[in-house]
Amino acid sequence: MIYEQRNVADSLKQRKRFEEKAARVLKRHYQRPIAIMFSWQPGNEPHTIDLRAVPQVLTTSDLEALEKRTP
Repeated sequence: MIYEQRNVADSLKQRKRFEEKAARVLKRHYQRPIAIMFSWQPGNEPHTIDLRAVPQVLTTSDLEALEKRTP
Protein backbone atom coordinates (compact mmCIF):
# COMPACT_ATOMS: atom_id res chain seq x y z
CA MET A 1 0.00 0.00 0.00
CA ILE A 2 1.42 3.37 -1.01
CA TYR A 3 0.08 6.49 0.68
CA GLU A 4 0.16 9.70 -1.35
CA GLN A 5 -1.30 13.17 -1.67
CA ARG A 6 -1.16 15.36 -4.75
CA ASN A 7 -0.93 19.14 -5.19
CA VAL A 8 -0.15 19.90 -1.53
CA ALA A 9 1.11 23.40 -0.69
CA ASP A 10 4.91 23.31 -0.68
CA SER A 11 5.67 24.11 2.97
CA LEU A 12 7.54 22.44 5.80
CA LYS A 13 4.34 22.41 7.88
CA GLN A 14 2.42 20.51 5.19
CA ARG A 15 5.25 18.00 4.70
CA LYS A 16 5.43 17.30 8.43
CA ARG A 17 1.64 16.91 8.65
CA PHE A 18 1.72 14.47 5.72
CA GLU A 19 4.53 12.41 7.28
CA GLU A 20 2.68 12.12 10.60
CA LYS A 21 -0.62 11.13 8.96
CA ALA A 22 1.03 8.67 6.56
CA ALA A 23 2.89 7.01 9.44
CA ARG A 24 -0.36 6.57 11.42
CA VAL A 25 -2.27 5.17 8.43
CA LEU A 26 0.48 2.79 7.30
CA LYS A 27 1.24 1.50 10.82
CA ARG A 28 -2.46 0.81 11.35
CA HIS A 29 -2.69 -0.98 8.00
CA TYR A 30 0.36 -3.22 8.42
CA GLN A 31 0.18 -3.79 12.21
CA ARG A 32 3.83 -4.87 12.32
CA PRO A 33 7.18 -3.06 12.24
CA ILE A 34 7.73 -1.11 9.03
CA ALA A 35 10.17 1.40 7.61
CA ILE A 36 8.72 4.28 5.60
CA MET A 37 10.45 6.10 2.76
CA PHE A 38 9.06 9.56 2.06
CA SER A 39 9.53 11.27 -1.31
CA TRP A 40 8.14 14.23 -3.19
CA GLN A 41 8.08 15.75 -6.65
CA PRO A 42 6.76 19.03 -8.09
CA GLY A 43 2.97 19.19 -8.35
CA ASN A 44 0.87 20.08 -11.39
CA GLU A 45 -0.05 23.50 -9.99
CA PRO A 46 2.39 26.30 -9.04
CA HIS A 47 3.89 26.11 -5.54
CA THR A 48 2.59 22.59 -4.92
CA ILE A 49 4.20 19.18 -4.49
CA ASP A 50 3.09 15.56 -4.71
CA LEU A 51 4.02 13.58 -1.59
CA ARG A 52 4.44 9.81 -1.35
CA ALA A 53 5.08 7.38 1.49
CA VAL A 54 6.25 3.87 0.59
CA PRO A 55 6.36 1.28 3.41
CA GLN A 56 8.71 -1.66 3.73
CA VAL A 57 7.88 -4.46 6.16
CA LEU A 58 10.89 -5.19 8.36
CA THR A 59 12.19 -8.74 8.67
CA THR A 60 13.45 -10.32 11.87
CA SER A 61 17.06 -9.72 10.81
CA ASP A 62 16.25 -6.04 10.10
CA LEU A 63 14.81 -5.67 13.59
CA GLU A 64 17.83 -7.36 15.17
CA ALA A 65 20.18 -5.02 13.31
CA LEU A 66 18.20 -2.00 14.53
CA GLU A 67 18.29 -3.24 18.12
CA LYS A 68 22.08 -3.58 17.95
CA ARG A 69 22.40 0.04 16.80
CA THR A 70 20.15 1.43 19.54
CA PRO A 71 22.10 2.30 22.70
